[in-house]
Amino acid sequence: MKKQFFYPFIFFWLLVFASCQKTVVVAPPEYNAVPVEPILREPSLISIPVSIPYETVKQSVKKSLGDVLYDDDSFENNDNDDIKIKVTQTGDLRLIGHKEYIKVGLPVKVFFAGRYIACDFCPEISKSTTFEMEAEFISRISLETNWRLNTTTESNGFVIKKDPYMTLGPLNINIRLVVEKVLKKQLADLTKLLDNTLRENVNLKAYAETAWKELQNPILADSTYNAWLYFTPQEFWMTPLVADREKITIKGALLTHVNTQLGAKPINKITKLPGLTLKESIPQAFRLEMPVDIDYAEATRQARLAFKDSVFAVTSKKSVRIDDIEVYGRGGEVFIKTRMSGAVRATVYLKGKPAFNPEKAEIYFENFDFELNTKQAMLKAASWLLKSTLRKKMDAAFRYNIAEDLNGASAAIKTYLNGYTYQDILEMKGSLGKLVLKGISADEYAIKAVFYAEGKASVKIINLSF
Repeated sequence: MKKQFFYPFIFFWLLVFASCQKTVVVAPPEYNAVPVEPILREPSLISIPVSIPYETVKQSVKKSLGDVLYDDDSFENNDNDDIKIKVTQTGDLRLIGHKEYIKVGLPVKVFFAGRYIACDFCPEISKSTTFEMEAEFISRISLETNWRLNTTTESNGFVIKKDPYMTLGPLNINIRLVVEKVLKKQLADLTKLLDNTLRENVNLKAYAETAWKELQNPILADSTYNAWLYFTPQEFWMTPLVADREKITIKGALLTHVNTQLGAKPINKITKLPGLTLKESIPQAFRLEMPVDIDYAEATRQARLAFKDSVFAVTSKKSVRIDDIEVYGRGGEVFIKTRMSGAVRATVYLKGKPAFNPEKAEIYFENFDFELNTKQAMLKAASWLLKSTLRKKMDAAFRYNIAEDLNGASAAIKTYLNGYTYQDILEMKGSLGKLVLKGISADEYAIKAVFYAEGKASVKIINLSF
């Protein structure tokens, strides 16, 4: 008997509690069918003036040449020419450039020995001496579209302050002339060696291929927001090489799209390094357009962290609880689907268009309000919800000031440009002119913002290892 009374009693109170909640049925939104105009993006131009110090070239050539450049240690060599010559490198190359030409000086020590025999029965007369002079070469350098460094080197003979002479019997020999004549072929071989050394060792393509591939691999820039950065390079530009007193300068530029994405790790198809595009001139400044894509899965995750299980007082006596929230886009608008309970049990929709206020440096949703179908349903069932602070609080929560982020990004870029070194190979230096938000929009896949930056940068090759 007690059980029979208990069941209707419980059922009665369930009806009472349920009647205290308004259940609102809201039809799905009507979506804008007008195609969304995307933000026009131009490829970024990253100007990269690359300098190769002569010190780098010197060390590379020294390894290839060795110390002994020529060694004839017998009077009987070269059809019994009665001469011994040994030429040894005594120091680093001396390089000085002008436009596409480089004068190369190679300091050497020459051991010279001469023999004189007047007749078959006469005693042998021999003398030797050691002196220093400089072998001189002129190289013309250029770049080819296949990334090869092309050099054409010619011997310019030897340079010495005063020609050395040797008296050998009745002979008074100008040793410099003899050495040049004997070493004529060796000097020709040495020019080929210099050319091959520069072509093989100054391997710009290897560095470019590494950079080209690495830029395309997504980098997790911020784990808190799942922010990924990657490049989609299009072309590599370069101007003719220019040599001066200290270095070889190559003005280059990378034409690329710079991509930033929030959410899941992007899948980027790796493309191969193309041939060089040779240009007569390239702007010194870099120009970057960086999109930031916030996919809706990530936007939903962030919204749930901010709102899920939150309770909002909508009147002095009524409140609603956010049970779940979802962010998605249609027709250039962003919709916030909110499932709530409490004073009202319903799934409601708010919407707005992404916009930017440059004066406040604030990203927000323009015309942010309840969607029309939601308004119609609420007016019939719970109009007080529309007059509540719920929309205002959500509007405020979905506003984001990017001033601090821009300042932080600017500081990070400036730090990066102020002497960043990569594996003791490359050194980056430069300055940032400005960093601004170019525009913001939305499509069915993500909220899209495009940032624009400009400044100057240079890359110095500080070590070549082969």
